[in-house]
Amino acid sequence: MRATPLLLLPLIVLWPLFEPHAASTKVATIITRPKPIKKKRTVPDGITGWSGDLALAGSFNGLGVRIGGQFGHKWRLYPHEHRAFKNNFLYTGLVASATPAYGGGGVFVRLQPSSFFNLGVSYRVRGYFPAFTVGGLFTNTTSLVNHFQGIADVFEGDKRLNDHIATVEKKNNGRPMMLTHILSANALLQMKLKGVVLLVIARMMWWWGQFEDVDNSQYFFAPGMDIFAAKQEMMFDINAIVGYEYKNVMFLLANSYTHTFNAGQNRWAIGPAIRWQITKKKIGPMKSPYLLFAVRWFAQHLWRRGPIPNVAFVLGADIDRPR
Repeated sequence: MRATPLLLLPLIVLWPLFEPHAASTKVATIITRPKPIKKKRTVPDGITGWSGDLALAGSFNGLGVRIGGQFGHKWRLYPHEHRAFKNNFLYTGLVASATPAYGGGGVFVRLQPSSFFNLGVSYRVRGYFPAFTVGGLFTNTTSLVNHFQGIADVFEGDKRLNDHIATVEKKNNGRPMMLTHILSANALLQMKLKGVVLLVIARMMWWWGQFEDVDNSQYFFAPGMDIFAAKQEMMFDINAIVGYEYKNVMFLLANSYTHTFNAGQNRWAIGPAIRWQITKKKIGPMKSPYLLFAVRWFAQHLWRRGPIPNVAFVLGADIDRPR
């Protein structure tokens, strides 16, 4: 047997003393310096996150300007790669709008189980300013319809409305303060196939008006909707758009119809429109800014029918910040 060198004897003797100390050091290191646990990062799905839109609109016949938008949070319902189901979400948030005639806001919930269909409900409160076409009150539908009989054109119709508002204002020593509560349920169908575009939005709305005047009026002119409604009203509104998309431009035919069941009034306008997507790039928090221009003629209205069309524009953009 080969002899152990003398120089190694001290190490052999002292090794049992060194080994426990080294082991305890390792244990202490493990205890005092735990390895950080890496958090799993959620892969962005392109939908879940804060979302909204903003639009500025203006029109002639009827004359008006409006700014409005909505903002809330979206959640993707399920992952899917097919384009017919990929854009699915639950969306809830706040909605607001303002014009020179009224201002208001509320809450909404929207469910889109597929890319081409969604359902939604909303509740809004709208307060009317004592100016412009606010205050067109009537006691019954007979006096309402008779007031606009035999008009020559839209300008005479607008004058008759403004004259009647002046009469109401004089009777009540000022325009009555007006407030409406609006509950809406809507359905949307949207499709695009080889450049052909189809969009249909249908809404049922229940209106509860709050106003008092000396004549105990039950009907009022609703700015924005451009139609007469009852103090307690059920209203149906449908917008149908069909057209063709070429690059960043859509050539459209726009059809809009509104009916008030209790007041028995109809508003139906139809005509061409063009939508231009200004850029696909983001401008600050906004993306996909667009400009819509429409010219529509009235097939049904108390006084707007004739050769003079409704001319309108919308400048809008989306505000999406998905995680």
